[in-house]
Amino acid sequence: MSGGKELHHALTGTHALIVRMRRGVPRVNGAGMNLIIARQILLLALTAIGAAACHAEARSASGDGAPRPSEASCGGILGQSCPATMYCAYKPEQKCGAGDATSICKPRPEVCTEEYRPICGCDGKDYSNVCDAARAGTAVMKTGTCK
Repeated sequence: MSGGKELHHALTGTHALIVRMRRGVPRVNGAGMNLIIARQILLLALTAIGAAACHAEARSASGDGAPRPSEASCGGILGQSCPATMYCAYKPEQKCGAGDATSICKPRPEVCTEEYRPICGCDGKDYSNVCDAARAGTAVMKTGTCK
């Protein structure tokens, strides 16, 4: 019969908690307090996630090279390509998309300087400089000639 008394006390305690919560008096202990703490932790976590997202968006807008929503991405596991007037601007450390690296589409330059700083393009061809490679529609695989 002691089990019946424990159940009665548990139900009475739950009823008292509900009555106190309806009155707006936050006098809680035990499981009720754990629930309140869990809600507060959840709110803090959601606030932190939201703040991190805002920080990442602000960082992208600051010109750090991260893709922005208005820029098309290219490469990756799907091998997405850029429109004909653009090229996939891989950075040399991305090894022209090896390992499913993604980058962003950038406009092909119309005019380049005549400086000679040879690079090897992602297409395996030599170019006189980075701009010439971009104008041809390829990114830089490495500095210097391909051979």
